Amino acid sequence: MGKIRIIKNKEEPESTPVLADAILRISDALEKLSKSDLNERAIIVLAIDACERIVPVNYGTKRKPSYKEVKAILDAMKQLKGWYLK
Repeated sequence: MGKIRIIKNKEEPESTPVLADAILRISDALEKLSKSDLNERAIIVLAIDACERIVPVNYGTKRKPSYKEVKAILDAMKQLKGWYLK
């Protein structure tokens, strides 16, 4: 996977359709992942491993996210569609 670079423009923020499409795609991807042969623990461990290289420096040290942090984020991401789309 290549590096992802996010460029924000305060004068022209992302449009509603672009954000809605992104939320739908994230929700669909998580649904497919949850229906795969991987159990929840395997998905969380893989996410932790992937994050290990991209977590920002925190007070001069790098740390990987905890199991509980990743689980909380994945649980919240499952609800994105319900929270933000009608």
